Amino acid sequence: MNLEMNDKRPRKLLGLKDNGELVITCSSCQKQLLMLKMVIVSQEEKDIITKIKVKCAYCGSKSLDHTIHGRFYPGVVDDNMFFDISDDSSECDIYYITGIKNG
Repeated sequence: MNLEMNDKRPRKLLGLKDNGELVITCSSCQKQLLMLKMVIVSQEEKDIITKIKVKCAYCGSKSLDHTIHGRFYPGVVDDNMFFDISDDSSECDIYYITGIKNG
C-alpha cells in the first residue's frame, strides 16, 4: 500500500491502542492550537504523567495547563500551523509554541 503525503484516510496504529484525541485551545481567544493523539502501548504507560502548556500563535497568550496521562503524539490542528518545543519549560514538562505558516 502506497500512502501519499496528503492522503487523509485513517491509518491503523501498529502496536498502539488508540485512546482518542485532545484538542488544546487558547485560554484567551479560544482558537484551537494543538491536537494530541492519545495512545496506549502498555498498562504501565498509563502511569506516565506529563504537564503541558501551549503558546498561542494568534494572540500570544497561553492554553490552560493540561495534565496528560499516558503516551501522546502532538500534531497541528490545520495545515496552516506549525509547532515547536520551547527551551523554557519552567511552568510545565513540555511547553509548545505554535505558529502560522506564511503563504
